[in-house]
Amino acid sequence: MSKYGAKKTTIDGITFSSKAEANRYMVLRLLANGSTITDLRMQVKFDLAPAVVIKGRKRPPIRYMADFVYMQDGKQVTEDVKGAP
Repeated sequence: MSKYGAKKTTIDGITFSSKAEANRYMVLRLLANGSTITDLRMQVKFDLAPAVVIKGRKRPPIRYMADFVYMQDGKQVTEDVKGAP
C-alpha cells in the first residue's frame, strides 16, 4: 500500500497503481470492446517541455504520463485517475 492508501491491483496481467485505476481500466475495456472508444493506450508519456541548459547545467525535459489515452468521437481523450481523498 502506498503512503496515500492506494492498493496495487492486477487485472488481465496488468498491475495498476490503485484500485480506482484498475476499475477505470475495466470500464474503458468494455467501451473499447463495444466500439464506443478506440485506440485505448495506458501509461502514455507526453513531453511538455524539452531539455534545456540553464547556467551551464542541463535540465531534463518535463514529462507527463497519462493513465489512459483513447479516441472517442474523433477526438483524443487523455485521462488521469485520482482516488477520493
